[in-house]
Amino acid sequence: MATYATDLTDLYTDNEGTWTLISSGGGGQNATTDPETDDYIQGNNCISRNPWSSSIRGIVNTIGATTVATGDAVYIWTKADVAQALAAKASGGIQCLIGNSTTALECYYVSGSDDPFGGWKCYAIDPDLTGDTQIGSPDGTTSVFGVRWNVPSSGPSKGFPFKIDAIRHGRFLSVTGNTPDGTFQGAADFQGNLTRQWGQFQEVNGTFLMQGGFQIGTTATACTFSDSNRTIFIANTEYVQSGFNRLEFRNASTSATLENITMAALGTTSRGDVEVFNNATVALTGCTFTDMGTFDFDSNTDATDCTFRRTDTITVNGGLLTGCLISNNRATSAVVVSDLAELDDCSFVSDGTGHAVNLGTIAATDTMNWNNNDSGYAATDGSTGNETILVSVASGQTLTINVGSGYSTPTVYNTGVGSVSVVSGQVTTTVTVRDIDDNSVIENARVYVVADTGGPLSEGTVIIDKDLTNASGQASDTRSFASNQPVVGTVRKASPGDTLYKPASFVGTINNASGLSVTVQMIKDE
Repeated sequence: MATYATDLTDLYTDNEGTWTLISSGGGGQNATTDPETDDYIQGNNCISRNPWSSSIRGIVNTIGATTVATGDAVYIWTKADVAQALAAKASGGIQCLIGNSTTALECYYVSGSDDPFGGWKCYAIDPDLTGDTQIGSPDGTTSVFGVRWNVPSSGPSKGFPFKIDAIRHGRFLSVTGNTPDGTFQGAADFQGNLTRQWGQFQEVNGTFLMQGGFQIGTTATACTFSDSNRTIFIANTEYVQSGFNRLEFRNASTSATLENITMAALGTTSRGDVEVFNNATVALTGCTFTDMGTFDFDSNTDATDCTFRRTDTITVNGGLLTGCLISNNRATSAVVVSDLAELDDCSFVSDGTGHAVNLGTIAATDTMNWNNNDSGYAATDGSTGNETILVSVASGQTLTINVGSGYSTPTVYNTGVGSVSVVSGQVTTTVTVRDIDDNSVIENARVYVVADTGGPLSEGTVIIDKDLTNASGQASDTRSFASNQPVVGTVRKASPGDTLYKPASFVGTINNASGLSVTVQMIKDE
């Protein structure tokens, strides 16, 4: 069955460490912290403290020397029952505290009275980052963790409204195994249990809130994962590294099928990257990704009818994007591919800067097909930085881009000294093979067609590469030609057990406006 796990290490869940009251800005420390057994998010209780007015006060826990791995974060659950009495976020209404003593702490302003939603919240803080302010002179080590609240004027007068619950450090939630398959709902249900409120993937009003890494499969263990019709928001984690939030697919045997999944970033510090490792099999259908980071796919990744809106670079790595919309990408190049065959029937919309596609370096003469549409890119080839395709063609080489019928003609910025030829209008070459005696079509005949002299292609360039005829006796090819192209062809049918035919040959010319249709008659070899 699918197994859900976390790499989080507990720092405080129930009675660990030593709690200390801290204060600044006036008022005495006359109260003590109390265990709260009625209002908690994790386990059986939380820690809480008394109310006050016109002061900044808090609670910290001396856990002991703690090493937080680079790129990870400390997860702190906290709550203020009287959020309206707090200062605004910019003034440190709620501050997460991490430091090396009760008098040496970094203070991170995570929320305040201007936060429209109250209740328990989990904040992820990377202690390698400098806080908005400091108490004393923290030395960068971590042994003390807590929260303080800024009540600038009248505050609550009763109860213990300021609370802290579980504190952990780490980063990744993982899903492995199968039968039943892993799902986003399964991950949220498992980690939402009172004994393991990890704060990494929470269900909120029918949607999911994610912070940290979500791994489908791990390096050691594969996963079969299948889910559809989910909405996932990536939390606004302001105090983490840029790559902190991410969705990963790991293990060569992992298979993931995501359909109509919507993912959107709520912040800009760590937008949420997506990466496929070990060539895991990933199928994305009808998914929407908004305001997210980079996407790194692999050759077993198929994205069909997906939308990538205001994301960073999408590196296809031999995978396939079919019918996708890539709109207002923020990167210099929206999509990185090694061959235009990795893109089929996609639409690119420019925000006025950057290229739709980066083909990298073309070291040898090549021909590729462009079956996509673009809008908003530079109207002519040049070096404006906004052409459809960015490429570097090596010296003495030529890249020919054949534009499919009905698709827009791309503009090209070639940074190399070789040449690029963009040819609009594809035509079809069809070879039909028949028996000379009864005119019946011949299936599984092998057709080989190459360019002859006198056309835009070099002599010998393969057009139909020994393809077998179908049930209609036909083999075909569709591409664009800058001018009419003479061709020579041969047809063979000599498979043991089948009717044998003598080889046949033909010559013809592919018209660059209408193509070529030729019938070859074969004689039985009796």
